[in-house]
Amino acid sequence: MLIAEDDENFGTWLSAVARRLGLDVATAVDGAEAFELLQGGDFDMLISDFEMPKKDGLELIAAVRAEPSTSGLYAVMLTAHDRPAVKINALTLGYDDFLAKGCTEVEVVAKVAAARRLLARQRAHDADAREWRDIANQDELTKVATRRFFFEQAERQIAGTNSVGIVLFDVDEFKSINDTYGHLMGDRVLKDIGALFLRRTRTEDVIARFGGDEFVLLVLNLGVDEIRRVAERLVAELSELQWDAGETTLRISVTMGIGCSALIDEPTVERLLDVADHELYARKWLKKHPSTTPREAYLYPENATEVIQVSEPASQKSPFLEKHESRCSPSPPRPPR
Repeated sequence: MLIAEDDENFGTWLSAVARRLGLDVATAVDGAEAFELLQGGDFDMLISDFEMPKKDGLELIAAVRAEPSTSGLYAVMLTAHDRPAVKINALTLGYDDFLAKGCTEVEVVAKVAAARRLLARQRAHDADAREWRDIANQDELTKVATRRFFFEQAERQIAGTNSVGIVLFDVDEFKSINDTYGHLMGDRVLKDIGALFLRRTRTEDVIARFGGDEFVLLVLNLGVDEIRRVAERLVAELSELQWDAGETTLRISVTMGIGCSALIDEPTVERLLDVADHELYARKWLKKHPSTTPREAYLYPENATEVIQVSEPASQKSPFLEKHESRCSPSPPRPPR
């Protein structure tokens, strides 16, 4: 409790009563000193006189409610005034209760008991709020952040003009793990992936579960080459994980794609994700095709189809397109028997 009272005798008596109730008590002789103490300490309750030098009780409570660190303080105003207008003004500015200057010890005890009940309810409410916030922000299975939390943090960082990188990670052929070894094994794999991400990323970065088997990393204040090195290191470490599945040792491979705000004009979360998704898709395409496949094949399927279907003079077609077209062309009809 902080008692702000310029009457030394009354302040001493009130402090003694509060200490008998088990409270730690600090005192101030004016509003300015009281506000300074509140900013530097951890107080649950303020009892403040209405008329004080330097900063009166109304000015003090207005400053207390405007300061985030003290805005939730339980505040009681001491006053000898009984005018309704004074009390209404005090309540409007932020006082929770009143205590008359001629109060008895019994009244002080009752006011403190009421404050303790209210503070206990508030703390329980705050604990519940933190628990629900954790539920909303943390993926239950993998313990990394949720997609919602990722978007909130990414938008805030981009709005703050920070250099932002986004890395998408996708577990290759994850469906076959569930189909072959069961969903419990799939959950175990995802849990261990999440644990590795949490161990191997910085506290200022955000690793989140983006989809079923996709994760996304928000990286702050790194260049594109540094982001790529971080992503490739994480992919390499994920490939070293292994699980016993009966007589089989299960391993995974992961594909990644990155987007960096430094390379995009007017970056948004959606644009960065789109860039990262394009690279991820291209890397997936490379994995599924032989290393000898020409570069013109490294297109999205719909684009590749458009390229293949373009009618060109035979002399201008690449050997790859001719070979691919010959595979796609219908076979000539068989002669009748």
